[in-house]
Amino acid sequence: MQTNKICFDIENSRTLSILCGPMDEHVRQIANHCEVDISRRGECFQVRGHNFVVAIDYLKHFYELAKKQDLTTEDIQLGLVEKKRDILSGLSANIPTFR
Repeated sequence: MQTNKICFDIENSRTLSILCGPMDEHVRQIANHCEVDISRRGECFQVRGHNFVVAIDYLKHFYELAKKQDLTTEDIQLGLVEKKRDILSGLSANIPTFR
């Protein structure tokens, strides 16, 4: 199983709290969506699973948002769906079509 670790330079504990959500709910949502395991110690996240690159990308995305605004569970759910749609549309744009 592939594993990777990412640590954020957290400017304040509020940003980390917003990123993780109440009782790490946001982190669990990202893990479930990407089908990976995410464990956290302070500002460091260890991601295990085949989709660890995608999960880390989501963590980075939501970290940037958390620096600017509060995030709700609904914000995370919507963000996961929107970002997945953007990724898939980017992939389909690169697939050649035959006529």
